[in-house]
Amino acid sequence: MLRPLLAATLLAAGCAPAGAHCYHYQPQSFGAAMAQALVIGIGTAVAEDLARPSPPQPPPPPRPPHSPLFGTVRSESGERVAHAEVTLRGSTGFVELQTQTDVGGRFWFPMPLPADWYTLAVEDESAAGQTRLWLHDRRPAILDVTVRPRDSLPPD
Repeated sequence: MLRPLLAATLLAAGCAPAGAHCYHYQPQSFGAAMAQALVIGIGTAVAEDLARPSPPQPPPPPRPPHSPLFGTVRSESGERVAHAEVTLRGSTGFVELQTQTDVGGRFWFPMPLPADWYTLAVEDESAAGQTRLWLHDRRPAILDVTVRPRDSLPPD
């Protein structure tokens, strides 16, 4: 569509081949005519390039799942344990995270974790407990951990 428009523009600008005469034709030097043709040609080429759709962008790489691990700590009687230390250790030793339960006995590890076997240990001044679990891209909705009184635990 733009190429016929370029040809018509060049003819109307007085850049017709030698010997052609138009009603409004004014003689000009060959260099001036070529400069006009060059400017018009560049402008049309730029317009064509802008009118051409750009190629689709590749999709972004997949993001690792960002699913935090949430849980609650309860005593054997069912009461929530506040301010208990919760430690999550990966089997490779690469991951070791610590947090503390809030006043409602809730804890969370906010970062995505690599798939692995983990040991979740809970320590409180009066109770303790641990469990082993497999974590992967589908985390449990909420992990409930029950701790026992320290005096009922077997010695280390």
